[in-house]
Amino acid sequence: MTVGEQAARRPRRTVKKPFVPPDPLLEPRRRRRWRVTEVGVAIAALLLSGSAFLGNLGLYLRGSEIAVLPPREFLFYRDQGPHAADLYLAVPIAMINAASSDYGDVVTGAKLSFVSRPELSVTFPNEAYAEGVMTPLVAQGVAACPSGARCIPETGFYVIERPVKLMDVPGGASRTEYLSFPITLGHCEGHPRACAKFRDFQTSLRTLEALGPLSIRVELTFHFDGAKEVECRLPPRPADRRAIFHYLATRGWAQPACAS
Repeated sequence: MTVGEQAARRPRRTVKKPFVPPDPLLEPRRRRRWRVTEVGVAIAALLLSGSAFLGNLGLYLRGSEIAVLPPREFLFYRDQGPHAADLYLAVPIAMINAASSDYGDVVTGAKLSFVSRPELSVTFPNEAYAEGVMTPLVAQGVAACPSGARCIPETGFYVIERPVKLMDVPGGASRTEYLSFPITLGHCEGHPRACAKFRDFQTSLRTLEALGPLSIRVELTFHFDGAKEVECRLPPRPADRRAIFHYLATRGWAQPACAS
C-alpha cells in the first residue's frame, strides 16, 4: 500500500462545535410561539363547546315535535245511561314525536266537533279510552272485563272503556289510542239550543244524519307543542251514510272508514 493510499484511508478528525449559550433575547420569542399555539387550541375548544351549547339550546327551545296522523276509521257505539241510551264516538289518534328522547310531550286535552253548519258549533270533551272487540261471545267477554275498565255490550261486539289519563308521547316514540267522546247533552259545550239536539241516542242519530256530508274534527292540546287537529269525513254518498246510521241504530255500533 502506498503512502498516498494510507493517507486516503486515515479517518478524519471531527471538530466539536464550541458551546454557545442561549441568547436571552431569543427565548421570549420561542415562548411566545408556544403561547400563541395554546391560545388557538383554547379558542377552538371554546368554539366547539359553544356550538354544542347552542345546539342543545335550540333543541330545548324547539322542544317536542308532534305529528298527528289522520284517522282511517272511527267508531260509533251506544251506551245505556241512567235514563236513556246515549251516543258515543271513538276516534283513533296516532301520534309521533320526532324529537329526541329528552323531549317528550303530554296531551292535556282533546275535544271533538262536527264541521258543518255554523248553528251547530258545539264541542264534546274526551272522557275515556275505548277499545272495540268483535266477537260472538259478547257475554263472556263482558264478564271477563279487565280490572278498572267498563265493558259495554252490543250486538256481536263490545267496547272496553278505560278512564282517561294524561297521555304522554315520549321523544322519538309513537302512540295510538282510541279517544272516546260522549255525544250527549250533559257533555255538550256550546249553545243550549244546539246541545239539545244531542239529548239521547235517537235524537243524536237524527241530528247527525241530517247534517249531510259530515266531517268529524278532533283538536288535541299538547303541553309543549300546542294545538293539533285531525279530521275524518263520512262517505259523501247519501246512501252510504244512511247505511251507516241504519246499522248503528239496529246493532248499537258502527265502524265506518274515513272518506279519502
